[in-house]
Amino acid sequence: MGTHTEFTGAIRITPQISEPLATQLTDWLELRHMRRSIPVLESLYPKDEDRKLHTLFGDGDFGQDGEFYLPEQTKDLNLKLFQEDPTPEGLVDTLSMNYPPSHCPSLYSDLALVHSQDGSCSYLGWNGAEKAYAISEWLQLIASYLVPRGYHLEGTMFAVVEYGCEFYFIHVNDEDVRVDYFEPETTYQSEFSELFDY
Repeated sequence: MGTHTEFTGAIRITPQISEPLATQLTDWLELRHMRRSIPVLESLYPKDEDRKLHTLFGDGDFGQDGEFYLPEQTKDLNLKLFQEDPTPEGLVDTLSMNYPPSHCPSLYSDLALVHSQDGSCSYLGWNGAEKAYAISEWLQLIASYLVPRGYHLEGTMFAVVEYGCEFYFIHVNDEDVRVDYFEPETTYQSEFSELFDY
């Protein structure tokens, strides 16, 4: 079942992510990241120009297991599953829908990208999804893509795991992503737990 985690705060990206990468990254963050077959993707898009239109960085590189692929038909996966051929583009079979590409920490990033009104920066933050997992790993992955392209990432997010089971900060400074767990300062918990039957 998993646990629900809520996040506050965001990570600032400077300068503001430019087009067309801003739109492509927004689309990519919203995808279900599924392990895809590179030979199948290459057969779907035999021309380099077509491949460029369907890759995160517009360079035709699908990445390992299709991690950079921007699908044409399966942005709405539920709609695709009710069609005659339910296998999304680039997947060998429907079982592959439950496995993320090797470099992606989970099937969903649970992050959203927004841009400042004055054009000075962009922000990455939690999109409000339930059961958000691996946010720090996703931030690390995104930083590894953006920092070499001249973007600076910095900021701190705070996480509260369901019912206060766990608390932690995620600190980001470019590709340095740290998670610091802490226990809130309380009194007499062990004494109380001994006497009260949960």
